[in-house]
Amino acid sequence: AKVRRLSAIGCLLSFMLFAMNSALASDAPGQAGKDSQDAFSFVVWGHPRGMKDGDPQLHLDEVLERLRELKPDLLIVTGDVIVGGALSNPFYPDIRGDWERFQKAIGELDVPYYIAPGNHDINNFVTRDIFLERFPKPPYAVTYKGSRFIILDSVGIDQRANDDGRYWDYNGLWFDANQLEFIRKEIARQDNYKHLFFFWHHTHFWGDASSPWWTMIHPLLIGGKTRFVFTGDPEGTYRHDNHDGIHYILSAMVETKPIKWLMRHVETRAGWHAIGELDNIQYVQVKVDDLSIRTIVVGAMSSEGLSLRYWRKIELSWRWTQRLANKFHER
Repeated sequence: AKVRRLSAIGCLLSFMLFAMNSALASDAPGQAGKDSQDAFSFVVWGHPRGMKDGDPQLHLDEVLERLRELKPDLLIVTGDVIVGGALSNPFYPDIRGDWERFQKAIGELDVPYYIAPGNHDINNFVTRDIFLERFPKPPYAVTYKGSRFIILDSVGIDQRANDDGRYWDYNGLWFDANQLEFIRKEIARQDNYKHLFFFWHHTHFWGDASSPWWTMIHPLLIGGKTRFVFTGDPEGTYRHDNHDGIHYILSAMVETKPIKWLMRHVETRAGWHAIGELDNIQYVQVKVDDLSIRTIVVGAMSSEGLSLRYWRKIELSWRWTQRLANKFHER
């Protein structure tokens, strides 16, 4: 497919246009979408969790308002919707309540939604069972108007049979044999669809050059129907790589880090990722022979990490600017 790209205001907004085909259908268990025309849209929302249990999702009201304006046919959330007791309290008693509040807020939009679980949504047997009370167990696929939406599990639900720890490994587990076979079967029948889209949580599954993805799966996608791969585990809040015409996109939200945390982590990858990025969602439109994606910034007016006051505190502390300058020149 031909690729056309438009530049946006500033380096934090991106717009891309792709010439592709489209059509439509729906076979999702328990979910129904709008199917009145051959055009449709969907939104991808990554890593919306707050800083602590009980917090609403980051920029929730703003995101809900954008969704009302955009009126997508589908919403896919790429994990870490709630904190899930994983940051400070493994025995946090109201995990169900956190899910119910999120589901109530989203339910008011009347938009079918799907969740690829993150390491906070499912981080032990308790949170696993609560998640599976509410949502389908990945991997599974949804067909909507001729496009295939493939939802994967990067947490490793089926691989945790003997792991009774309070909190499972936050890096997730590489896809097991059963899930790899599921992925291959979906690719093998791609001629039945106009477009394929993949969704899961952990970005390093494709973000690391040494990942098995590049030898085991990506070669099967080249020249096929796969248009986008979306993940939500933040390595920064936005990243885009184009490999063989397949667009790999990390789209996420990250809570503003306390000043003391940033001072401790300024020379680490996590510290660099916390600097100067805007939270975002992705809006994809499919119109007959045309597919477009828009990166929509949220939190630009409300994020403390973008305020002058926040950065002045950092500049006045611990020779932070000198350390930052030194690290910049090293890179």
